[in-house]
Order: sequence, then structure tokens, then C-alpha cells
Amino acid sequence: MLKRFHKLAKVLAVVVLLFVMAGVGAPYFRADYFSSRIQEGLEQALGRKVSLRNVRYNVFQGPGFQMEEVTISEDPRIGIEPIAHVAEMQARVDALSLLKGQIRFSNLRMVEPTVNLTRAANGGPWNVELLLGRATADASQIPAIQIRDGRLNFKFGDRKEKFYFGAVDLDLAPSGRGGGSLGLTASAEPFRNDMPARTVGRVHLRTSLQNGHIDGEVEGERASIAEIVKLLGVTAPGWKGFMAASLQFGGSPEQLKVSGEVKLDDLSGGILLPKSNAGALPVEGTVNLRGHEIVIGTRSSESPLPLSVRFAAKDYLAKPEWNGSIAFRDFSAPALFGALKQLGANGPEGFGIEKGAVSGNITFARESGLQGDVEISGGEFLLPSGGRLTEPKFQFLVTGANTSLRTHSPGLEGDAEAAAAIDGKYDLETRTLDVKIQTSPGKAPEPLAGLTQMIPSATFLQGLGKQGSWKGNVRYLAVADEDAEWFAQADVMDAHLDVPGMACPVVASFSVALSGGRLVARNLRGNCGTALKFTGDYRYEPKATIPHRLNLAAANDWNLTELESALRPTLARGGFLSKTLRLGRAPAPEWLTGRKVEGTFRAAKLQAGAMFALERVGAKYTWTGSRGVLTEVAARTADGGATVNGEIHVDLSGFQPKYNASGSIGDADVSGGQVDFNGALESEGLGGTQLLSHASAKGAFRGRAVRWNPEWLFEEMSGNFTLSVPASAAGGPKVTLTDVALSQGGETYQGGGATQADGKLVLEVASAGTPGTAGSPASSGSASSLGTGSSLGTASSPGSASPSGNGSPGVGTAPAPGKPAGRPLRLIGSSIRWQ
Repeated sequence: MLKRFHKLAKVLAVVVLLFVMAGVGAPYFRADYFSSRIQEGLEQALGRKVSLRNVRYNVFQGPGFQMEEVTISEDPRIGIEPIAHVAEMQARVDALSLLKGQIRFSNLRMVEPTVNLTRAANGGPWNVELLLGRATADASQIPAIQIRDGRLNFKFGDRKEKFYFGAVDLDLAPSGRGGGSLGLTASAEPFRNDMPARTVGRVHLRTSLQNGHIDGEVEGERASIAEIVKLLGVTAPGWKGFMAASLQFGGSPEQLKVSGEVKLDDLSGGILLPKSNAGALPVEGTVNLRGHEIVIGTRSSESPLPLSVRFAAKDYLAKPEWNGSIAFRDFSAPALFGALKQLGANGPEGFGIEKGAVSGNITFARESGLQGDVEISGGEFLLPSGGRLTEPKFQFLVTGANTSLRTHSPGLEGDAEAAAAIDGKYDLETRTLDVKIQTSPGKAPEPLAGLTQMIPSATFLQGLGKQGSWKGNVRYLAVADEDAEWFAQADVMDAHLDVPGMACPVVASFSVALSGGRLVARNLRGNCGTALKFTGDYRYEPKATIPHRLNLAAANDWNLTELESALRPTLARGGFLSKTLRLGRAPAPEWLTGRKVEGTFRAAKLQAGAMFALERVGAKYTWTGSRGVLTEVAARTADGGATVNGEIHVDLSGFQPKYNASGSIGDADVSGGQVDFNGALESEGLGGTQLLSHASAKGAFRGRAVRWNPEWLFEEMSGNFTLSVPASAAGGPKVTLTDVALSQGGETYQGGGATQADGKLVLEVASAGTPGTAGSPASSGSASSLGTGSSLGTASSPGSASPSGNGSPGVGTAPAPGKPAGRPLRLIGSSIRWQ
């Protein structure tokens, strides 16, 4: 018994060995003898002409044959290009057919085939419909078919489409002989041949077809939304996030009912769900396989989101035509704005929405663009300046191939005349946002008042609030990858401007023109408080070294005391002790360090205190940071006698301003004569008393017909002077005169002088003609107080006596040349004290 078992085992081992050897060696033996019969069997199975090469035996995957370079021709009703090119085909023979002396195949396995899914050019059936029609009519007419790592192209007539499936794995299996049922499973990755090959995730299909009824399910792996949208031929800049789908379907090919869910996660901008949080949208719809139409949307009653979405497409395999709609129900305005930014619809830099709810409907189509009507209620907008703009309701109408909008903002506080109409357009292709705002007369609506804060270059307009009125138009243009630009043409009336460094409110009316970053304000009329009224113009050139230019003219008589009070936040900084004791450095605010402005100033009259005034004042100025300079200063004294010319430098870096002036005073009325001064003056502080107490000056003078005292009238005089205020000099300044030259009655005197302890200015001179000679005895004359801008001395009244007693009008008489010389002259002038 045991011997018999051993013999049987040896026989089986030999048989297995022979089978293995046959299986290994079979592919190396050509089966050209069966080529014609194999070709005939394939043509009968597929219903098409077939050509093949290199037929070999296949034992392991058979019994059958292995072929290379197989070409399956197309049905003549469809086209002339073959339906498939197969690099390698493995065909399994139906054993029962061999008993009948025939070769029929029960299984065809295609490796790396290229298959054309083609529809007749006249809109007829698909080639796959003809193939499946044979199978459903008689399952025995078609073998089971497997495709591995294939490519599936789509053709319409002779035109091959850009869309195709790659890495295709497919199994088509008849459910039984004589029945009418087919089972199909497939998985593939979608691509376009006009784009770099990027995977968007595999699509898996499981379906069955029986008696014209289709049931099955399709699953889409998690894939990039941006790449999916690109497959439809749509440009969607900035779309980010991922999507996966799980759908079930059933019905006839013309009316497949679809239901399931679409999963979304990691969406940038939070258009649907918070970033990195996954969610599922319940969807339903219909598909027409023969008509290439899809209609699918969310089931609103079950959606966890405050919106519903509908999408429809037809001819999606050739030239997709699609449309859809989104219905918002109190949707988050910040989330929607974030999504629009991801789409490239960028607003002004720094602009955002912090609150608000969106309700309404928007429809979209590839050809006609967006249409709809939405409303933002309770909106709170963040402005680039850091302010906030609130509005109870905005209405938007969206129409046209480009995204356009229009809103009408009613007047504030029941003012029906105040209104703003907003028109805008966003071009999806060029990513260009163009918004225009037109206002009608009346109080400026709050949205438009806040608009000025969004214009980066228009610092002149910042602070324009509800006060005043605005009539004109504003335009905002933002092109992708370029700096946004503002444009405006408007008349502004009684606007309250926020001017840093001013203690009084600035109210102005003007005409403004804004083009790109360049701004011009003409016909400027306004006031700072009630005392300072002005006219002028303003210009902003962003590329200039000093971008701001402001020309001002006083529209009334200005008082320097009022002007200093208006500028006090600019002139004086720091606390009382720090200013008094001068501790540390004065902090400079950002608006001061960044200030760069130049221009001109004119005034008909500038009043300084109660006794001194300048008329016809004009100057150019440059103000950069904490430094200011006035050049080409020109003015006349109020009596029209003296002229003032020069230059003034102002240093604002300390706790109080410092002044440094240089120039000349011509034809100053001094004691009945005229004196010209040329020199420099320094001072610091606030208020006339403080400025005078810190003043120091030096320079030269030249006079004509100056009466020094009642006895002495100098025909000409010249010299140098210095002025200082000693710490102990409570009464007045210390004046020193040097290199003094006097001329009287043909006689010349030289010397110098200085103020004395009693404040009187005393000259000590000697005759320059003959050494040792002197004039007549000095007389003290009448002393008079000298205030700022008044004369050096006081002329005597007509008829006053002279030393000679001849009744002449106080003109001293010089001794004749060659007379015995007296002592040097000591001439006492007027007292010099501040008033």
C-alpha cells in the first residue's frame, strides 16, 4: 500500500514539474499556427477587426495565449481611428469551445492599453454603448475584460479632447451566460493633456448594468480643489483646500439619481468651514450619461452650513458649459471677504471686515459671469488708518460677465438728500478690482467720510468726518500684482480736518483731485479757531523729496500770539518740570519726525503785541521733521517806513522752540532819522516776554539824520552792535556799540558806546580830524524809554535851545578846525528798556 502511494506521488510530482516547465517555457514558443483562429476569436468577442503580433502560449494565466501590439479597430459607424492600442494582451480560452473545435475567449487582460472612448460626430452613440449593448443582449457574446495601467481618451468624431483618464484599472465582468447583466469596477486619475500631469486623487467606480438600469457608487479621493477646478478649464487663483466625495447613483442612463456627501477641509479663507476642520455637505442631483449633463447641489434641509450650493454642467467631456448658484443665509461676512481675497479680489491694503452677515443669492456661469443680489447687515469694516466703519445695511447687485456691484447708502439721521452710489467691477481673468463712488449734495454719508482714511496718500484728507458735505466721485483701481490706486474729483464743504500739531480745529472747504498717488486741493478756504482765517492750495507728490506742498495766505489780520497758541502742541512738548528744568530730551511724535512740507506764506498784516505790526508779509518755508526754515522773508512795518528782509531757522527738537534769524532792516525810523540794520538774532521760548528775555543779536548799522539827544543830530552814523540779556539784567538788554563813526557839520567822530547801569546808552567819541580836539560840552538831554521797534533817542521839540543859545532846532555846532581841543565827547542817549 505504501509503495503504491509512493508511486502515485512520484507521478503527480512529475506531472506538476511538467506543468511548471510548460508554463515557464510556453511564452517562448510561438503559436503562429493559431494566429488566424485567435484573431477570428477576438473579432467575434469584440465585434471589431483585430490585428496582432507575436502570439505565444500562456499556461499560468490560461490556458490561453499572450499577444503583443494588438490593435482593435473602431466600429465604422463611429470613426476610423482604432478603439484601442494594446501593448500586451493575455487571452484565456474557453475550454468548452475547444471541445467544439472553436477558439472562444472567456477573459481578455489588457496591459498598458490606450483606449479611445468615442462618440460619433453626428451626435450618435458612443462606441462603448455598442460594446455594452452586445454584452447586455447576450453575455456569452463578450468575455470578461481587465485593463491594467491604461489610458482612456475622449473623442468626438475626429476631435480628441484635452481631458483624459490615466492609470486606469478596470474590470468588466458579465454576471452570467444568457443573462443581461454586467458588473463594472474601475479606478483612474483624471488629467488634461494641456497641463503638467498633476494627480488630483483617484476616482473609484463600482456599478452594475441590468436591463438598461444602472446602480452603483463613485468615490473621489481627497484632492486639491484648485486642481479639480483647473480640470474644468476654469482659472481660480488662490483657491485652496481639499475635497473628497462619496456618491451613490441609480436609474436609467438618461436619468441617474445621485445622492451622497462631499467632504471639505483645510479651506483657506474659511469660505465654508474654519480652516483645518473637516465637514460633510449632503448633496443630491441627477446625471444624464448620454446627454453629458450633471445637476447637483446641497440638500439645504440637512446642510450644516448657512448656505446652499447648486452646480450644473453639460458637455463636460468636450467643451464644459457650467453654471451654479449660492444662496446665503446670514453667512459670515469676514469669512466671505477672506475667500474673496484668496480669489485675488484684494481691497485696499489693511482693509478688512470684522463683523457682519451676508444674505442673498448669487448665480454664476462660465460665459455670463455672476448675477445676484446680496445684503450685508451689521457690517463693521476695519480701515487702513486703524479706524472702524460701521453701517447697518449694504445692498449689492451683482451682474455681468465680470463681478459688478452697486449699492445706495441712504442719508444719515433722516437726511434724505445725502446719498452715495457705489459702482464696481471685478474681472476674474485679469484680477482687476475697479470701484467708483458717486455722491450727491448733502451731508457726507458715514461710509464716504471713512473712505478718506483708506486713501494712503491723502493724509491731507484724513480726519474728514461727518461734519461738512462732499459732492463728487471717487475711484479705487486694483490690478493684480500692482499697487492699488485711488482717483477722485470732488468738492468738499466745511470739512473738519485732523491736522496733527494744531490746538484748534481746522475747518476747510476745497476742491480735491486725486490721481494715483498724486493729490491736489485747490480753492482752499478755512479757519483754525475763530482768529485765524486762511486761503491757499495743497499738493501731494509721492515721489518728490518733500512730498507735501502747502501754500497759505492769511485771510484776515493775524496776531502772532494767536498763531503761537494754535501751534502750541507743535512748539512745546513735555511736562511742566521737564520744560522748566530742561530734563532729558523732548519726545518727538511720529507725525513731527515724518513731516515733510514746503510752500509759501502771505499775510496782509501780522500783529505782534499791541504796539508792533508788519504788513505785506511774504516768505517761503521748508519744514522737515523738527527743523523749519523761512527764506525770502519780506515785510514792511505798519507805518510803511521800514522794510524787513531775511531768513529764519526754527528748531523744534527741544521742549520749546529755538529761533535763529539773519537779515536786514532798512529805513527804520530812529529819532527822526533812518537807520539800516544788518545782522543775526537768536532767541528761544514762548511768548513775547520769554523771547525778548532770551534774545541776543549782533550786526552792523548805518544811519542818516539821527538825533542822538536834543543837542546832537548826526548827519551820518555807522558801526557794529551786539545785544545780549545778562542774567542779572532785569530791566533791559545790554547793548554794545563798536567801530562807531559819526558825522556832523563837516566834522567826523569815532569811538564806541554801551548801556550803563541805569539803562542809558552812552557814546564816547573823539574827533577824527585833529587829535586832541573835541566838540562842545555834552548835554544829557532828555532821556526816554525805548521799547521794541521804537527809536534809539527822542528828538527835542521845535524851538528848544542849543548850547550856542541861537535858537536853532537843537543841532549841536562842531568847533572850527584848528581851535583848541577840548576833552573827548561823552554823549548820553536814551534809556533802553523792554516794555
